[in-house]
Amino acid sequence: MYMYLSKYLLFTSMEGMDILHFMDLSERQTKILKLLAGSGVWVDNHSLALAIENTGRETLRKEISALEELGLLIRAHGKTRIRRENLTREILKVIGLLSKTDRQEEILGILEKTHSVRIASLAEIFHVAEATIRNDVAELLPSDRIKWQYGKVHYLPKLRTPGMDILSPDFIYPDHVQHVADRASQFITFGDSIFLDSSSYSLCVLGHIDAAMELVIFTDSFRIPMLAAQRNMKADIRILGGSVDLAALTTAGACPALETVDKAFAEIGSTKEGELRHRDGHACRILETLLPGSCSFFFYLPPEATFSATQGDLTEVTTEVTTEAATQTAAPRIGIQAERIGEIILSEPSSALATCAREGIPTSIARDSHVVMNPLGEVRRIGVATLDASHEFSQRFINNLQLHIRALPDYRFFIADNRMDSDTTLANLDLFVREKADIIIEYQHEHKLGRIISEKMCRAGIPILAIDIAIPGAYYFGANNYEAGRIAGTELARIALARWQGTQGTQGIPVNLVIITDKGAGESAENRVAGTIDAFRELVQIPDRRITILNSENDVLSAEKVVLDQLFVPEGSACAISCVNANLAMGTIRAVQQKNLRNTVIAAQNDTLELMKELKDPSSRLAGVVAYHPESYSDRILKLASMLLAGKPVAPATYVDHTWIPSTAS
Repeated sequence: MYMYLSKYLLFTSMEGMDILHFMDLSERQTKILKLLAGSGVWVDNHSLALAIENTGRETLRKEISALEELGLLIRAHGKTRIRRENLTREILKVIGLLSKTDRQEEILGILEKTHSVRIASLAEIFHVAEATIRNDVAELLPSDRIKWQYGKVHYLPKLRTPGMDILSPDFIYPDHVQHVADRASQFITFGDSIFLDSSSYSLCVLGHIDAAMELVIFTDSFRIPMLAAQRNMKADIRILGGSVDLAALTTAGACPALETVDKAFAEIGSTKEGELRHRDGHACRILETLLPGSCSFFFYLPPEATFSATQGDLTEVTTEVTTEAATQTAAPRIGIQAERIGEIILSEPSSALATCAREGIPTSIARDSHVVMNPLGEVRRIGVATLDASHEFSQRFINNLQLHIRALPDYRFFIADNRMDSDTTLANLDLFVREKADIIIEYQHEHKLGRIISEKMCRAGIPILAIDIAIPGAYYFGANNYEAGRIAGTELARIALARWQGTQGTQGIPVNLVIITDKGAGESAENRVAGTIDAFRELVQIPDRRITILNSENDVLSAEKVVLDQLFVPEGSACAISCVNANLAMGTIRAVQQKNLRNTVIAAQNDTLELMKELKDPSSRLAGVVAYHPESYSDRILKLASMLLAGKPVAPATYVDHTWIPSTAS
C-alpha cells in the first residue's frame, strides 16, 4: 500500500532559541491540541477521550506523550493542559487557531508574494474552513489592498486604477471599459511584445495583466509605465520618444525600433453609419506605418462613440449628433488590412457590426460574465466554457480556438471563463441554457461537478463535449491520462537506472518514487498516477513502502507547501518525482531547491512556457515534460462539435497526442 504522508514542521521557542521539530502530526493529535488550546484549562484525560471519537485510553496516552515530548502539553494527576508559552504562530496555524488579525496579516503577506491565491488554498494553509477565510477576506476588502473574484483573492497595488487621475485611488472605470479591457487582456500571453496606446482602455488592460508576467510593452503614454511601477510589474516598458504632451501624458514624434511588436492594442471609433476610424492622426501613424507587417491588431470600440469635428478625437454621444458633425473629422479611417485585425471588441451591439461583417473583420461583444463571438451568426449557437483565462494551458487552447471560430461566421459562440471556480462553472451553464446553445464545449477542473453538469444539461437537452476532465454521459476530448502517466514513469525509470542503478540491489542507491497529485482532478489525476507507477515498476524494482503519493491543491503555492512539509527522503537514497500538472511541478521545483535534496529528478505534465524555460536551466532538477500541445486542440474539437450537431456518429472518447520533451541543460 502506498504511503499518504501528513507531516508538519513545528516551531517552538525555548530560552530565546528557535528549535525545529519534525513530527508526524496525526489528525488525532491536531484535535487534542485544538481542544486544549481552546479551553486553556486542565482537562481530565477521560473527558478528552470522550471528546475525540474512537479513541481508547492507551491510544490517547501515547498521543499525549508524543505531544508532551515536544513541550506542547503538561500532564499531572490524570489531567492535561496546553503549554501556552510554546504556542508559536506556526503551531497555531497548524492547528487552525491563529487569531484573525495574525491570519489576515499572513494572507496579505502571501498575496504580496504570489499576487493571487484561491480561497481553498488559503483554507488549507491555515487549517480552517473556507467560510472563515471568506470572512477574513471580506474584512480586508475595504483596505483596497486586495480584490476577491471568482474564488480567488488578488493583490492590488496601492493605487487601484489610474487614468488622468492616476493619483486618485478612488477612480473606477465604467463597466463597459472594464469588460472590454478584460477581453483584450486575454489575448496577451507570456513572452509577448505588445503596443498599448494612451487610451483609458489600454490603462485598464494593463491592470488586468498578471504583474509577474514577462512582457515587452511599447507605449506612447507615460501613464502606462506609471501604472506598471505602481503594480511592481515585471514587464519591460519602452516609451516611444519625441515631443511630450504633458497635459495628456502622451508622446509623439520619433519612435524606437518596433520590429519585435507582435500585438497592438488601440482605441478606435465609428461614425453613425458604422465607418471605422482611428483615434487620432498620431495613432494612425504608429499603427499603420511603424508597426511591423506581422503585427496583429486588437481594437477597442467604445459604445455609441463618434468623432469631434473640431478636435479629431473620440467623444461619447449623449445627445443627438448631426451626420455632418459625425463624419467631418480630422481623424483618419482605418487603413489596416482586415486579415491583420485579430479582433474588434465592443461592449454592446452597434452599427459597426455590419461594417465588420462586410469587411470580414472578427468582432466580439464583451459582457460581464462572457464574450459573444460572431455575434451576427444565426445558424448554430455553441457555448464554450474555458478553464481559466489566467491559466497558460487554457489560454493557449482558447487563443487557438478563437482563430478557428472566426472561420465559422454563421456560428455564434458564447465563451465564458470558469475561472477554476465551482459556482462560476455552474452559473456559466445557466448562461448557455438561457442563450439556447445547441451544444456545449465544457473545460472545467472539478471532477466532483461532473454529475451535476451532466444532470443540468440532460434536463436542458444540450449535448456536452468535455475537455480533459470526463463528465458522465458527455463525449470526451483530451489527454489519455494513463498513457501520459506511463510516459513520465518510463522516463523517470530510465533516469533512475542510468544514475542510481536502481535494479542493482545493494550495489546502487535505493530509489523512492514520489507522485504529487491534484486532489480535485479525480479520475484524470488518478489515471496519470497509475500509469506512472505501472511504467516505473516495469523497469525498476521498487517496493510499496518506497512509493509515496502527496495530495495538493492545483496551484504553485499549495504544491510548494505540501512538498516542504510532507516530503522526507531517507538519507543516502534517491528520489524520482512525478507531478500531474504544471502548477504542481513549479511548486515542487521550488520546494526541492529550498530543501536542497540531492539525487532528485522531476518529471512534469503540460508544456508551459515556465516549464520550458526551466528545462534550459542547468541547475534545475526538472528532467522533462510530457507535452499536450493545447494549441492543436481547436480544429479537432470544432469538427467533433459539427459532427454532433449534424447527427453523425462520434467516438465516446478522442485522445490528443503526447510527447516527451527532455531537459536541454548540459
